[in-house]
Amino acid sequence: MKRTFIAADVQVGEKLKKIISILREELSRDSIKWVDTEQMHLTLAFLGDTDDEVMEKVSRSLEERCSGFGSIGFEIKGLGVFPDVRRPRVIWAGIEEAAMLLNLQSVIASLLASLSITAEEREFKPHLTLGRVKFIRNTERLQRLIYEHQGAEFQKVTIKKVIYYESILQPAGPLYKPLSTINL
Repeated sequence: MKRTFIAADVQVGEKLKKIISILREELSRDSIKWVDTEQMHLTLAFLGDTDDEVMEKVSRSLEERCSGFGSIGFEIKGLGVFPDVRRPRVIWAGIEEAAMLLNLQSVIASLLASLSITAEEREFKPHLTLGRVKFIRNTERLQRLIYEHQGAEFQKVTIKKVIYYESILQPAGPLYKPLSTINL
């Protein structure tokens, strides 16, 4: 069994790198596991533990259903947290102008359902995870940072491929190994 997910890689631009740097500095006394900007991706479906036979079916189905979809553009804008600012677990950058991205994710969810694979039950809310909060001393500081950058436009993105990844958990952080790459 391998831990797998489907995602689109995102090249982090200078504005987003700057806000991540500000967040890291302002929240340096808190326990937050920051995502490496070199591994930044937009998760389209998390499958979790998956056996080899199912992984082959997923790769084939992704190729069949997503190839030729066409490139997809969207904007990274604003900051937020899941589930809420009183109990933050994930700090994220928002995704807007995402109609085609939502269509792609719907196609992926449908193909997984056709293979009897249950991905996450939660409604898909496109975002880039910037950090995972383990413990935060001062939620007011985080609230202020979120508020100050709520409408900030960080960058426009165009994705041209989706990648089916294996996630290998390691003490230094996860290692993402591509299982298959599908040009849209």
